[in-house]
Amino acid sequence: MILLTNDDGVESVGIKALSLALKGAGHTVTVIAPSKQQSGSGMKVSLNDIAVEEIKNDVWSVEGTPSDSVSVGIQQIMAGQEIDLVISGPNFGQNLGSNVFVSGTVGAAMEGALIGVPSVSLSFAYFEDIHGKEPSGWTQNELLEPACEQALDIILDDLYPKR
Repeated sequence: MILLTNDDGVESVGIKALSLALKGAGHTVTVIAPSKQQSGSGMKVSLNDIAVEEIKNDVWSVEGTPSDSVSVGIQQIMAGQEIDLVISGPNFGQNLGSNVFVSGTVGAAMEGALIGVPSVSLSFAYFEDIHGKEPSGWTQNELLEPACEQALDIILDDLYPKR
């Protein structure tokens, strides 16, 4: 079973695209992500009560950070279930160099690893041309599908076979 989270929020196109790709490849996925954008939150955790809402079957919204989402997901929402992998992302923008220290995407994966679940974070980099248009006039949605497929090939086919 895969816990899928991000720092862009539970309604982001990235998490929806990756969830569909994972399910299409035969994996069991539970999405547990912040209710809103949390980029730059690193491994920040909330010290107060965290509101959690199931917004549809196996999709949960957390009023907290990406790290909160993973912690609540593993220890409460999915308690008693065998979680094989935490995937955080895809994040729009590169998480490279010192940026990893403030990345909510990386922070969520680190939280999963610290709890003892194998975890990975994904960044999705694309570059706009000088006129602010995406490559070849494509939209983020059109760019996401091949990116998600490549993530499945690299991470899941080698590291996490279908369960």
